[in-house]
Amino acid sequence: MYGTSAGVASYSRTWTRGGVFYDASASPLTAPTKPTLTEVNHWLTQVSSMMNTAIQNEGFEVPIVAVNSLNAITMKVETLVSDLVAYANGLGRLYTDRALERGSMNLLNKEIIDWVKGQATGLENDGVPRTLPTSDFVGGFSTAPNRQK
Repeated sequence: MYGTSAGVASYSRTWTRGGVFYDASASPLTAPTKPTLTEVNHWLTQVSSMMNTAIQNEGFEVPIVAVNSLNAITMKVETLVSDLVAYANGLGRLYTDRALERGSMNLLNKEIIDWVKGQATGLENDGVPRTLPTSDFVGGFSTAPNRQK
């Protein structure tokens, strides 16, 4: 999983208490945040999985451990989950009419795919292992990938 609830909270302070997400507690002194810590962690897992799938579709091995790439992916995942936090509160870019019409997860998925494609050269330069994706095979023979745009 990429990111932490603390990282998401750094982008979503409005919906935390003191920079922390909380679950419901047996104690009346600890009310849950909206969204709860459990929900934020669940979204981190889901968005990380979407990110890994997009990364694998570009032929890279996951999980990513190269430090620069890992930091960039972590920031991207945390900001996307922060968008979901705002959405859960009826605000943010995922709560616009256009986003609601297209579907928030469809928008996030497309954004992740586009982001990964835009980072492919940087991932390679950072030493992330890459194999030739199946889509680069033509008629049983591999073709040299054209990764430059």
